[in-house]
Amino acid sequence: MPVGLLKRNLFKVIGFGILASIVVGVLASIYLPEYTRIQELQKRKLDLKNEILQLKRQVSDLTHKNKLVKEKDAYFLEKIAREHLGVIREDEAIVDFTPLEKSAGNVTNR
Repeated sequence: MPVGLLKRNLFKVIGFGILASIVVGVLASIYLPEYTRIQELQKRKLDLKNEILQLKRQVSDLTHKNKLVKEKDAYFLEKIAREHLGVIREDEAIVDFTPLEKSAGNVTNR
């Protein structure tokens, strides 16, 4: 093979490589931002699905509680009154088990 023919083939291969690199670069610059956006949207979709599941559980729990209130379940009504409203019976006394905070002035060494 003559040297001139090898040089022409080498230039064709190099030219094709450069052209292919340019085409890949242009396509990447066009589609990479879209791909990133699609990934962000898929993550958001998954987060929203998880939030929907959590909210469905809350709705189910509240529906059950609503049913108990409508049925006038005495135990449930008393529990709600005690926990949320602070209601006590007439013969009960409130005992606070909150630990006292120790300050530097109240601490004694024995």
